[in-house]
Amino acid sequence: MKKIIRILSFVMVMLFAFQPATVALAATKTKSPYTNYTYTHQTKFDDCQKINGVDVSQHDKTVDFKKLKNAGIDFVFVRIGYTGYTKSKFSLNYDTAYKTNITKALDAGLAVGAYWYSQALNASEAVQEAQKMLSAIRNYNITLPVVMDYEFAGTSAGRLDSAKLSKDAMTNNALAFLGEVSKAGYDGCLYANASFLTNQLNAEQISEDYKIWLAHYTTNTSYSGEFDFWQYTETGKVDGISGGADVNFWYFKDNAQELKPYIYTGKEITPKPVITDGDVILTEGEDYVLTYRNNINVGTARITAKGINDYEGKSCHFKFLIKPDRTAVITLKDRTTTSLSFSWKAVTGADTYYVYVKNNLTGKGFSKKVTTNSITISNLTPGNEYNVSVKCGRKDNSGKLIYGAYSAINTKYTIADAVTGLKTTARSKSSITLTWNKKTGVSGYRIYRYYPSTKKYEAIKDISGYNNNSYTVKGLKTGELVYFRVAAFTQDSQKKIGYKSSLLSDSVRPQTITVRGISSPSAKKIKLHWYRVNCSGYQIQWSTSKDFKSNVKSAVVSSKQNTSTFTTQQGKKTYYVRIRSFNKVNGKNVYSYWATTQKIRVK
Repeated sequence: MKKIIRILSFVMVMLFAFQPATVALAATKTKSPYTNYTYTHQTKFDDCQKINGVDVSQHDKTVDFKKLKNAGIDFVFVRIGYTGYTKSKFSLNYDTAYKTNITKALDAGLAVGAYWYSQALNASEAVQEAQKMLSAIRNYNITLPVVMDYEFAGTSAGRLDSAKLSKDAMTNNALAFLGEVSKAGYDGCLYANASFLTNQLNAEQISEDYKIWLAHYTTNTSYSGEFDFWQYTETGKVDGISGGADVNFWYFKDNAQELKPYIYTGKEITPKPVITDGDVILTEGEDYVLTYRNNINVGTARITAKGINDYEGKSCHFKFLIKPDRTAVITLKDRTTTSLSFSWKAVTGADTYYVYVKNNLTGKGFSKKVTTNSITISNLTPGNEYNVSVKCGRKDNSGKLIYGAYSAINTKYTIADAVTGLKTTARSKSSITLTWNKKTGVSGYRIYRYYPSTKKYEAIKDISGYNNNSYTVKGLKTGELVYFRVAAFTQDSQKKIGYKSSLLSDSVRPQTITVRGISSPSAKKIKLHWYRVNCSGYQIQWSTSKDFKSNVKSAVVSSKQNTSTFTTQQGKKTYYVRIRSFNKVNGKNVYSYWATTQKIRVK
C-alpha cells in the first residue's frame, strides 16, 4: 500500500512538471509571487523542483481552490483535525471544513496531503490521533504525506506546553504517530518549526524514516537538518484565500519512476506498471493508456501512462533501462609469460565488450574494449596473478555505451619466465644448498635434478612462496657430480610450471683422504702415500709453517695416483704436509676437506 501511495504522489507531481510558472530547477534563489521576497534555497536542493503549495483549515473560511490552481499553487495540505490544547482532557476534534477542502482541492486538480494538530503527551495518545485522522481520509485520494503537526499552543496553560516532556519522550510520541500512518500505507511526515525541531525533538532520528515539514519564517533558513517542505510564511497573499496564507515550498526531484532493468532481446519490451487510485487498481484501456518510447534497443526506455475517461488530464511517467545480457563465464584459452587469452559466449545485441584486468600483486588495473568475444591481453608481468572480468555493451541511440553486468571473475596467472641466478651457496659431504633470484608474485618453485645417464629430469621438491628462494638437497653421495635446474610455478585452477633455469652442475665435497704414510727417502725429499678416492685429482701442500701461513708449496697430482714424491727447499727441517681431493666442475675445483696434517723431518 505504501509503495502504491508513493506512486500516486508521483503521478500528481508529474502534472506539475508541465507548469513552468511554478517550477525553478537548479536555482539557488527564487522570488515568491505570494510575498514578493526572494528566497535562498539550500544548495542540496539545486536539482529539485521548487513547487508552491499552501495549507488550509477551517480558519481560512471559504477557499477557492480553482483560483489557487490558477495562481500557481500545485499542492495543499488540509487540516483534518486537532487535539484540544487545554489540560483538562484529551479531546480529539475534526476540522469542520476538512471534507469540503479535500473534495474541492482534488476537483481543482491539486495534490492533497493531510495533517493533524497534535498535543499528544504519550505514544498511546499519538496513536489515537493518527487513527482518528486515518479513519477520516481513507476514502479520499490523499497522495501527499500524512502529517503530524507537533507544536506548542503558545500559552503556559497549554496541554503540551505545560507537560515539560523530554526530547526523547516527544520523539517517541512522533514516531508512534508516524508509525501508525506508515502502517496504513501513507508517507509519514512531521511538521514543526525550526526551534521545535532543534530543541524539543531528535529530528535526525525522525528524518531517517519520515519526511520533515519545516516551518521557518525567513528568506534563508539556517536549519541544518533534513526537510522536504519549507513553510516560509504565514502571511502570504494568494488569490483564493482571504487574509494571510501559509505558503510552502516543496523540494521535489523530478525523476520518472524507475522500474527494474530489462535484458535486450531485439524485440519490444512492454512492462506494465501498476497504477492505482487509492486502494483501487486502475485498468489499462479503461482508466489510462500506456505509450512506449525507445523500448526495443539498448538504452533508457520510457512509458507514459495517460489518463482517460474519469482520469482525463492526468498522467505519470516511468523509465527502465534495457541493457545487454551478462556473459556468465569467461574461459582461459591460452597463456604465456606475458599474455592471457580468454573467450566467452557472444551475447545477443552486444557490439562491444569491456574487459577489466587487475594485477593482484600490485593492485593496479586497466581495461580494454574489443568488438569480438575473445581477447589476448598482452604486456603482462610473468608469473603474476590477474583478475579478469567482462561486461557486454551496446550503444544507445545517442551513441552512449550501455553495459550489462560483469561476468564472474576469472583469476589466472601468466606463465613464470626462467629463474635466474641459480648457484651453490654451501655444500657438505652429503648435501648442496642452492639459491636463486626471487620471482616476485609466483606461487613457488620446483627443483629438478638431472641425470646424465638417462638424460632425464626428476622433480625433487616443490617449495611454496616466492620469497623462499633457497633449498638444501640432502642425501647425496660424497664426491658425486650433480646437476640441478629450478623453475617457478603458479597455482590457480591449474599448477603451471614456468621455464627452467640454466643447468647448474656441481659436486658434493669429495671424500676426505686417509693418509697411509709419509717418509723422507733422501735429502730434501718427501714421499706421501694415501688411499685413493673417486675424484678428479689431488692437491698436496707442504710448509715449514704449522698453520700453512707462510713458505707454502703445492702440487696437483692425478686421480690415478696414490703416492707422490716432491722436493723441499731445505733439508734437515721439519715440514708439515696435507692433502685433499677435488672434482673439477665447470672449470672450477670442488675440494674435499683437508686430510689430517702430517709432520716429518726432512733429510
